[in-house]
Amino acid sequence: VQGKILVVLEDVNTKLRDGDIVVMRSADCSLPIKCFWQHAAVFDSMYNDQTSNGSSPFWTAYKAKAGSPDGGLDGVTRQSKISIREYYLSSGIRVRDADAKQIARTLEYIRSQWKKPYNISSAKYNDKEWYCSKLVWRGYKEGADIDLDQNGGYYVTPDDLFNNTNSRIVFVYGTMPRK
Repeated sequence: VQGKILVVLEDVNTKLRDGDIVVMRSADCSLPIKCFWQHAAVFDSMYNDQTSNGSSPFWTAYKAKAGSPDGGLDGVTRQSKISIREYYLSSGIRVRDADAKQIARTLEYIRSQWKKPYNISSAKYNDKEWYCSKLVWRGYKEGADIDLDQNGGYYVTPDDLFNNTNSRIVFVYGTMPRK
């Protein structure tokens, strides 16, 4: 299905639940490691206005581009639905074994990291600096005692989150790249 839209973004509102993870891929990858997925975020309905694509219901940590829809804030922040559209492919994944209490604790932990600085090179257990997939992984590790790191390496990549045996796909959004 090259060049075809797989799911429209507005449908994501009905598909995502608190704690669902969204991994994303863009045509331009500047990560220091090879991976398919390049960005990760966690859905939090507390910040989701279903009538507005401008709401920011996704927690993440990243280095914002100047002029981005998210206000250019570096570090742990909320990402808007509009900025999710900048990626040509997104996939929503749900953690199989997480119950409502674990998800609530996961989101509470992630929210408590708000505005902490971004550093793509920070180690997994460094809780002073963050990158996107590390924030997601650590939120589940601390809040739900669920380890989503696929390979146990020094870094946690979006691929680790996606390929984890405890993750299942909820949706795919975007267009497949043209050859």
